[in-house]
Amino acid sequence: MSNKFILLFVLFACTVIISGCIDENGQKQVSTPESVILKTNLPPGFTYEGVHEIPMEIGGTLMNGTEGIYRYKGDDIYIHVIENDSPAALLARYKKDLREKFKNDYDPFEDVSFNGHKATKYTDYSRITLGKQKPGYRVIWASDKYMIDVFSSEAGYQAVLTLAAATGI
Repeated sequence: MSNKFILLFVLFACTVIISGCIDENGQKQVSTPESVILKTNLPPGFTYEGVHEIPMEIGGTLMNGTEGIYRYKGDDIYIHVIENDSPAALLARYKKDLREKFKNDYDPFEDVSFNGHKATKYTDYSRITLGKQKPGYRVIWASDKYMIDVFSSEAGYQAVLTLAAATGI
């Protein structure tokens, strides 16, 4: 009798734990900024290199972020995650900072969507290699608690979008 009780308890506990990790839309819930940083089950071709805390300035305010570092076909790709009470407002300030920093004479922002939500693609042509402008890409979005920025100045847009979508957020 006690074995059946233990088995039922374990099954109940697993159900509770699993239901706490998936929301009603089937998307992964995140409890810490570091949990956004993928360490396993990466898309093909991606290698996880590490994670660390990083200071970031947005809108003149210094805040702590978490940075995940990846390699894709020899190129570096990063994920920055910042926890905030108002991630949508933080995202708006961040986009304003990007626009002012690079003073583009074109609109660097484009709406994209993945994982059932909208995000912003940012294209920057400030890098010059062998006399030619080379684009750098960012995919930025806000979730319930985080502003997330996936970017690379080396890898192509599809690689950046693939890693952004792999977060499941």
